[in-house]
Formats: sequence, C-alpha cells, structure tokens
Amino acid sequence: MNKRGLVAVALGGALVLLAFLLIFVISPSGRRSTWEMALDDYLAYKRTLFGKTFAVSLSMQARTPLAFTEAWSGATFGDTQYYAVDYLYDDGSPGQRPLPFPPQEVWCVLVKERGAPEGTDPYQLLFVAQHQDLHSAAWVVHEGTAELLSQEAAAAMTALGCELNTDASAAE
Repeated sequence: MNKRGLVAVALGGALVLLAFLLIFVISPSGRRSTWEMALDDYLAYKRTLFGKTFAVSLSMQARTPLAFTEAWSGATFGDTQYYAVDYLYDDGSPGQRPLPFPPQEVWCVLVKERGAPEGTDPYQLLFVAQHQDLHSAAWVVHEGTAELLSQEAAAAMTALGCELNTDASAAE
C-alpha cells in the first residue's frame, strides 16, 4: 500500500473513532446518567434481598442540593468502598469515611411498591445524592425519614427545590 492509502486508512479510522466518541461517550442520550444507575442498583438490591419491587413514579433534580441534610437520610445504600453506607451492594469491604454533607447533586425520587400489603402506604421517598470530598465521589441512595405526606417531607422538598407532587393519587 502506498502512502496515500495509509493516510486514507488512518484518517478513516480516526473519523470512525471520533464518531464513536461523539455518539456514545459525549452525547448524553448515548448513556444513562450515574444517578439513574445508582437508583437502578438500589431497586435491584431491594428486589433481590428484600423481595420488594418498586416502580418509579416521579423524579426531579433538586435545584438546591446543598440544603440536603443528614437528618433527612434514613438507611443508605451504595456501591462504594470509600464511604460508609448502611447497605453495600457487593461483598467487598465497607467504606470507613462518613458521607460528606451536603452532597453535590441530589435527585428526589418517589417510588411505589408493587404488591404492598393492604393498609400500608406503598409510596417511598428517596434521595439519590452524589457525595464527594477531595479524594473520592460516590452516588448513594438515601431512604427518606419523613412520612410522605407529612409537613416535614413538604419542608424538605421545598428546601431542596424539588417540586414533586406528594399527593399519592396524583403520582399514579
């Protein structure tokens, strides 16, 4: 092959690589965001270990994530060996460092348990938060501590800038 042929092959390969990067790596529609992967991992964990199946009813990015406090966090779930969480998805060593607050990004998520026992509230409020310090960052799912329809939950949503309609009938 002559020089022109080699240059053409190299240029063609570079263009294919560039197209791949633009479509699958840089383009947001080519991949899921990490908060969604953290939520999917949480839902799969709950289904596998606890036999509970949830469907996402509503989700919204918090406009003021720095307002999220540790007091709003119940059980924590994650796939991090750096930070301490209540439930670690794999069998690795649990993290030792406390979660840094406030998180950098928060998503407010309302999920509904499928097949919830009669007379129980099937809805649960979750916060999917990205915690980070100088050394590491991780997405962690926090189960909300407030009852869904309480004034405390409404205050938390207002402070975070999440305008989830917590009227359970509207979430179906």
